[in-house]
Amino acid sequence: MKIRVTGNIGKGGATLRKFGEGDSDYVVNFSLGEHKKDSQGNKITVWHKVTFWRNRAKGIAPYLTQGRKVEIDGTLGKVETFTKNNEIHTVINIYANEIQWMDRKDDVVEAPAATDAELAAEAPAEEVEEAPWDAA
Repeated sequence: MKIRVTGNIGKGGATLRKFGEGDSDYVVNFSLGEHKKDSQGNKITVWHKVTFWRNRAKGIAPYLTQGRKVEIDGTLGKVETFTKNNEIHTVINIYANEIQWMDRKDDVVEAPAATDAELAAEAPAEEVEEAPWDAA
């Protein structure tokens, strides 16, 4: 399922991790806050977990700082892990394909377009480490 979401990068910005042995084996994770109103008109923030893979992750990570307003195009993915109490913990993630910077024009960086083969190769691995925001 394709999705587009606009919001601000959350506290701490992005976390870049290297996995595997290749030069392009990177993943960057960050939270994206989207402001909405509830049924009573109160402002609420909906948080999304966003992941970029490979060379795009390494290239954009320095620009993913707290408070930056971005628009993300990607696909939805679901990761299920087990808690210490052996309960299933489900995380819905946005696997990002494109990013558009919405706040400043002086440092716009486009994520390189991916081919179908690159997108297929970037699918998340079966074993997924616990995300930094889930560690608490």
